[in-house]
Order: sequence, then C-alpha cells, then structure tokens
Amino acid sequence: MTSSHARQQARADDSDAPQAYGSDCNLARLVSIREMDALASMVITALPFPPLPLMVLQGAEGEGATASSFDLLKQAIVVQKLKGMDRSPEQITRNKLERLQALQQALYKHCSTGADFDTDAWIEGAYNIFCDHFRLFFVENYPVCSRDLRFESVHSVPPTHVIIQQASSHARANMIMATPASDVEPVDVGFAHYKDVVKHYAVDLGTLSDT
Repeated sequence: MTSSHARQQARADDSDAPQAYGSDCNLARLVSIREMDALASMVITALPFPPLPLMVLQGAEGEGATASSFDLLKQAIVVQKLKGMDRSPEQITRNKLERLQALQQALYKHCSTGADFDTDAWIEGAYNIFCDHFRLFFVENYPVCSRDLRFESVHSVPPTHVIIQQASSHARANMIMATPASDVEPVDVGFAHYKDVVKHYAVDLGTLSDT
C-alpha cells in the first residue's frame, strides 16, 4: 500500500474510530454527550476536508445564514452511532475510502496544471472540488434529511468567522496526527483569510506523494 493510500485508509475508517474505546460492541459505553462529542471530533480530525461554509436557514423567519460543515458532520456522526448504520461498517468504510481517493486524485490533477496556486481562479477551482466531494462523502455515508447541500462562495467567509478558527485548529491537529510521535513539535497554524484555508488543504492533499 502506498503512503497516500495508507493515509487515506486511516482517514476513511471513521467507522473504526471507536477502536480507541474497544470493539464495536462496546459502543454502548459511549453514553454521555461528551463522549459522543469527543468521538465525533476524533473522526473529523482524521478527515482531509476543510470546514466548508454551508448555506442554512435559521430562526422563525427562515433567514439565511452560514454554518460550518464540521458542525453538520459532527451531528451526523453522533446520530449514526446512536441509531446504527443501514449498511455494514465494511461497506461504509470502503465507500469512504473510494470517495477520499477520488478527492485526492481530483486535487492532484488540479495541482498539476502548472497554474499559480495564489490566483482566485485556482483557489475557486480547489474550493469547488472540496464542496463537490464533501457533498458525496456526506450524503452517501451518513443519515441526512436532504441531499441538497449548498455552499457559500469561497469569498464570502469573513476573517473573524468561526470556520477559520475551526480550520486552524483542525489543520494543526491533522499535522500533528500525521507526524511520528518522536518528531512532534509545536505546530503554529493560523489563517488570515478563508482562501488561505482552501489553498493549504488543497496543496497538502493534492501534492501528497504516491510513493
């Protein structure tokens, strides 16, 4: 198995994440909201997606707002663990692995065009790849009320939005997790703008070695 495939396998196996607590039959031990929340956070940390700005409606008036895909995914993970899966864990893990490999391949092609990674056009293209592949990854593997996930523009996220804070924390945790324990040093990851988030995640996965 190549290094990139091994990395994708680890990221795909969120159905295997409870191994930290024991076998699947021990899921009943996860009785508290805190434990479920920790499990969901552990799964999300292992995924290569950045937090994406979702279009949502809130309040009695149904006003438009922006939410994080991480928050939606966390809720779906908890629901899935509580209510079970409509397919075997092996089937779901296999589908997730295929989706993550497709994401990497799409970003590899995008990073191999020779275009400047700092241009708006390149960043918008990378962002659209993340949105398209997250939509498929999510609706095919988690309980959803609707398959109609819509995302805001890549330029719509202000620097103070919680999504950018989530991305900084997630990228830092992801880098530490991918580093051998003996080599771990303090990692300073901070993003000033959302386009920096997209570029970081796209280059990180799109230039991942297959050797």
